[in-house]
Amino acid sequence: MGYDDELAVLREHIKGIDKKLLALFEDRMDIVKKIAALKGYYGKKVSDSRREEEVIAQALCLLRNKEYSEEAKSFFRALIETSKKSEEKLIGKREDPAGSAAGRVGYLGIRGSFSHIAAEETFGDADFVSYDTFEDIFEGLKNEEIDCAIVPAENTETGSITAVIDLLAKYGFYITAEKMLRVAHSLLGTPDSEIGDIKAIYSHPEPFAQCSAFLSGYPHVEKRSSLSTAQAARTVAQQGDKTLACIASSKAAEVYGLKVLRENIQNSGSNYTRFVVVGKQPRSAEGCDKTSVVLMTQHKPGALSAVLNTFAEGKINILKLESRPVRGKPFEYMFHVDFEGSIYDEGVKKTVDRVREKTQEFIFLGSYEKDSIQ
Repeated sequence: MGYDDELAVLREHIKGIDKKLLALFEDRMDIVKKIAALKGYYGKKVSDSRREEEVIAQALCLLRNKEYSEEAKSFFRALIETSKKSEEKLIGKREDPAGSAAGRVGYLGIRGSFSHIAAEETFGDADFVSYDTFEDIFEGLKNEEIDCAIVPAENTETGSITAVIDLLAKYGFYITAEKMLRVAHSLLGTPDSEIGDIKAIYSHPEPFAQCSAFLSGYPHVEKRSSLSTAQAARTVAQQGDKTLACIASSKAAEVYGLKVLRENIQNSGSNYTRFVVVGKQPRSAEGCDKTSVVLMTQHKPGALSAVLNTFAEGKINILKLESRPVRGKPFEYMFHVDFEGSIYDEGVKKTVDRVREKTQEFIFLGSYEKDSIQ
């Protein structure tokens, strides 16, 4: 075997080792992300020189071949620096992403959607970026395509949008504000249409259900499904056919040049969607009066009761408690909890610390200012 062949074999060995190293590196950086969240939660600084020296000393003790001591020391110093930079980036400077300096704001869907309306009402003249899926929004925030995002979290008619809470926990982002938006559906048509002309109506399946009483008066009109209400409005505008209509927001009528044939056709006058603003850093203490967390209790009788009793003993009012299945652990659950109070309040923080002690896992999703239904 010649030089090239021997070198190729050795490089294959290194390739295999690098593959294992990369998997371990990803695991380590996942833990670093959790440490950053913990430091941000307790207001601790990133650098800890004594801890850094301990990590290097422990590594050198475990090193079998002491001939590589200097190389191992350099390797771990570089690894620690990478971890610190990641923590600094994740913790960052705590600013309020719901403020006027929001920059680029991500939202779900297209112009004229209820998410777009919530974004405009919250951020005014910010630079808005539309995305097709929740995952796309969170990836956009991760990759710094946007500075923050606004996404729907729950609706008074259809309940929680659980994917959003799951993604918050997955990406390690924070809720920094919330926005309550009244959902009012309108029947829209082309500028030359009247209700009597309509033979087919486009919309998302949920608005069809939410407007069932109105639609029952038109049993012969065909219902056609769309990805969203704004998409339905755009379809009707593009078709330009006066026999077609859609159920969407009155804002969509402005955006796509349609005529409002009938307003407020939803079954309930109290249909609201709660939107949350999502950012990479927690909000600062000022104005916060509501907190969201995700926690996992021990899998034994009374574990959840112990957590709830701790909140009660701290005189903290729980606003929402909802279970979520734990992936990879059949019939085990995590709990999404919203409660009154700010983590920056000393009394609340002490209670939350006691709650944390009673859980297997605890994820702080953010303290922020509670919005009210207008």
